[in-house]
Amino acid sequence: MSAGQELLLSLCMIVKNEEAVLDACLKSVHEVVDEIVIVDTGSTDSTREIARSYRAEIIDYEWKSDFSQARNTSLEIAKGKWILVLDADEVLTDPAQKNLRDTTLHTGADALSLVIRNQNPEGELQAYSDFYLTRLFRNDDNYRFEGMIHEQIRPSIEKNGGIIEKSDLVIEHHGYGKKTVQGGVSRAKRNLQILEQTLKKTPDDSYLLYQLGVTYKQMGRDTEAIETLKKAELRDTDRILLPETRALLFMKLAQLYLASDHYTNAVDYARKCLSLEPQNIVALYVIGVALLYQHKIKEAGVYLLKARNHPQLHEAEKEQLDQLISFCGGR
Repeated sequence: MSAGQELLLSLCMIVKNEEAVLDACLKSVHEVVDEIVIVDTGSTDSTREIARSYRAEIIDYEWKSDFSQARNTSLEIAKGKWILVLDADEVLTDPAQKNLRDTTLHTGADALSLVIRNQNPEGELQAYSDFYLTRLFRNDDNYRFEGMIHEQIRPSIEKNGGIIEKSDLVIEHHGYGKKTVQGGVSRAKRNLQILEQTLKKTPDDSYLLYQLGVTYKQMGRDTEAIETLKKAELRDTDRILLPETRALLFMKLAQLYLASDHYTNAVDYARKCLSLEPQNIVALYVIGVALLYQHKIKEAGVYLLKARNHPQLHEAEKEQLDQLISFCGGR
C-alpha cells in the first residue's frame, strides 16, 4: 500500500498470554487486513513477539475488568474504513479470507454479523454450533462496545441508526475446549465475578441475566442456573434478546430440566427452542430422551432420529443414539 492511501480494513483485538493460539489467528487474516491493532493487557509469554512478527501495532493497557473499555481502546487507534474484531482463539475460514474485502466494498450496510462457528470438544453431542455476532463494522466514532463482559457493538450501531445485515462469512472459534483463561484462571469464575458486579447496577438486564445463568450452568450450580435463566426470560418483555439468544436460553433450560428429571418442563422448553430454531440438535435430543422417560416411545424415536441424522452430530455420539433409536423400534 502506497503512502497516503486510505486503509480499508483494520483488525482489532485484545490479548493476554495467547502464545498458543495467536499465530494461527493472525496467519488467517494478516493478508486480508491493512493494519493490526492489538491491545495487550499484560502478556508475560511470547504473545507480543508473535504480534510483532505480523507488524501489529501493540497498545499496552492496564486491565480494568471491563472488556468494552479494552476493545474500545483498540477502536480509537484503528484507521481503516472498516473494523474486523477477532479473539485470539479464532481464525477466519478460507472462504471468509477470500471474500471479506470484497464484501465490505459492495455492501450498503453499516455492519455485518458473521457466523461464529464454535468447535465443541469431545463429549459434547454437537460437533460445532453456529451463531451470529456483529464483528465487522464501519469505523465510526459513534460505534463503541457496551458491557463490562459479553460486550456488544450492536446496541450502539442500532442506537445511531446503523443498518446491520447478516453475512455468510465464517469465523471458527476453538476456545470452548478450555475451561481456563489466561494465567490458568477459571473462565466461569472470572465471568461470574464481573457479571455479578455489573448486575448490581442493572439487575433487570435480560442479556446479562442470561449470561449469568449460563455461567451458573457451567459451574454445576444448576438450581441457580434455572432460576436465573427463567428470570432472564421473564425480564425480556421488550424482546431485547435476539431470537438466536432466546433459542439458546430455552435450550439450556431444557437441558437443565432434563438433568434434574423434570421431563415435562424439559419438553416444554425444548419445544420453545425448536419454535425458533427447528433444527437445534440439542433440543431434538432433549425432547427425545425426555419423552423416553415419559414412556412415549414412538414419539421419542422421531426426535432421536432427527438428532441422529443432524449434520452437526459428533461422530462419537452416533453409537449411543443408534442404541436409543433401536430401543424405540427404529433402524
